[in-house]
Amino acid sequence: MSTPSLNKLNKVVTSNAAHIADVSNPHAVIKKASLAIGFADLTATATSQSFDFAATLPATAILVGSYIDVTVAFDDGSTGVFTADVGVKSGDTDAIIDGADIETVAKTAAAKGADPYGFYGGVQVAVLVDAGAVNVDTATAGAMTVELFYIEGDEA
Repeated sequence: MSTPSLNKLNKVVTSNAAHIADVSNPHAVIKKASLAIGFADLTATATSQSFDFAATLPATAILVGSYIDVTVAFDDGSTGVFTADVGVKSGDTDAIIDGADIETVAKTAAAKGADPYGFYGGVQVAVLVDAGAVNVDTATAGAMTVELFYIEGDEA
């Protein structure tokens, strides 16, 4: 396994320097948190439904990237327009990814939120699936995995 370039990592992380004090650790390892969601998980009789990652991010987590891997397009066979937001569960719910199209099979890193990188230590991250004008439980197809990539900063 190759080690990611620290120069590239420093560029990404220091682009949001207001959140980060020091990322000069040459032994930083990029870690991943994943959340898989399929159409059968959409059970709410509401136009949106939230899903939490299994655990909060570690106390010193610094988010360095994210994407949504849609392997089966979300569809309800009707007028639903399916999108996804990723953000802080009890805060800015679209801070990381805002309004990503999940009706197309693709790995999407587009639709960045207002604060897609930076310090997310101890935060519960959630994914909000929205179906537009219809209820999410009308979905008849769809599968995706949301991936978050982070390093852990030094303990203060």
